Amino acid sequence: IYLLPTLVNIWILIYDFYFDLQLHKIVKIAEIFQHFFVDILFSLYFVFFLILGLIFLIKRYTKLKSYQERTQARYFIIGALIPGIIGAIFLLLSIIKINIYYVSWLLGPFFTLGYLFVSLGVLRHGLFIDYREILETIFKRLAELVIVTDKEGLILLTNEITLAKLNFKEEEISSQNISNFFKTKEAWPSLKEKLKKQGEALEEKLVFLTKEKEEIPFLTSISQAKEGIILVGRDIKELLSYQEKLKEEVEKRTKELKEAKTILEVKVKARTKELQELADSLEEQVKQRTKELQKRVEELERFHRLTVGRERRMIELKKEIEDLKKHLMMRKEKI
Repeated sequence: IYLLPTLVNIWILIYDFYFDLQLHKIVKIAEIFQHFFVDILFSLYFVFFLILGLIFLIKRYTKLKSYQERTQARYFIIGALIPGIIGAIFLLLSIIKINIYYVSWLLGPFFTLGYLFVSLGVLRHGLFIDYREILETIFKRLAELVIVTDKEGLILLTNEITLAKLNFKEEEISSQNISNFFKTKEAWPSLKEKLKKQGEALEEKLVFLTKEKEEIPFLTSISQAKEGIILVGRDIKELLSYQEKLKEEVEKRTKELKEAKTILEVKVKARTKELQELADSLEEQVKQRTKELQKRVEELERFHRLTVGRERRMIELKKEIEDLKKHLMMRKEKI
């Protein structure tokens, strides 16, 4: 009886010792599991997904063509890398049991620097701003016909001006084949063939049919997108009407000019005839006058010959008179 309490105490001590030993083992195992799963695996997962995210970001960055998008991507990559790399370094240091207590204060500034780059991207370059709503508003408000189809010609998107011009509701035109709205069914296959030959874009005059089957011509720019075809058209009905009026006016003016030319040619011919007759008359008068002058010249020549002969005769007579005078003088002297 006296030994029973002592034995109980000894049993309690042994049990407590065994329990403490088992608890210590459990704690030790828990610490090992915590170190492995929380510290090591989490760090590895963190680094793995950091590298994977970086690869995807760089891959995405290389495909960007817009300067704005590339600038946004640069700010986001830098802003994500600074805290990511510093966080990964601190995790790896903690895994290999290096005391980072005295440098842990650096985490705050580096994370802040990363957030600063992201903030600059947001404020300066519109990072994280969803432009889809803006683009959709612009698309809907465009003043030209816009139709987006898939490669088979099924209409995916239209804007308000398209619905207004063709007088359809969106549910009436959506998912319909675009060839149903052309004047001729052969227009769509022909366009696809031309687009295939020419490349990314071409410009064609297309005639669309309204709900009331009214024909509206559009000067349409057709572009090939990755998953479909985009048509942007400008209503040229008024332009064609103006061109038709202008053509009629030109034809009218041309006709008037031809008539005026004909009248002028007749007048020119008549005047030419008059001038020719006048020229012929003048030529005849010149010939007549020339004949008269020729006669006068001949008369003058005859008169000249007569005058010259008379003068010669007078000179001869004078000479004879002089000779006679000399002869008489000589006879007088002899007498």
